[in-house]
Amino acid sequence: MATDTKPQVTGTAAHVPNQQRPADLSITGLHTALKGHPIAPAIRVAPDEDTPRLRHLVAVSAWAALLGVLGLAIGTRGFVGVLAGDAAGWYEPTLIVLGAVGIGLTVAGFATIHRDRAPWLLLGAASLTLLAGLAATISAF
Repeated sequence: MATDTKPQVTGTAAHVPNQQRPADLSITGLHTALKGHPIAPAIRVAPDEDTPRLRHLVAVSAWAALLGVLGLAIGTRGFVGVLAGDAAGWYEPTLIVLGAVGIGLTVAGFATIHRDRAPWLLLGAASLTLLAGLAATISAF
């Protein structure tokens, strides 16, 4: 004996939130979708006309790439020295902290690319941490 059951409505229309159409995820559509999002006041979305100049983007990228290559060289030398047992006891934690701070400053430099001076100041600070890591590596071996 089969009974035909119909879906029951458990709530009224006042309790069901309005369904929005899917957001357009193209470059400009994403910006429009983020503007209307409930968390939008907490997020700073750069306006479309506030794009960085291409040479500014290339210069920041080149500086960050140089920091990455030099940091990799210093880290590789430190890794080989630690594996060989030649490193001083203070070297490992010092290099880890300096490397993490340098990477964080470099990422922050990219995150602030829409500003005038902030990327240069942050990349300069990252360069100073790289020099401190170089000095620590030279003095530890």
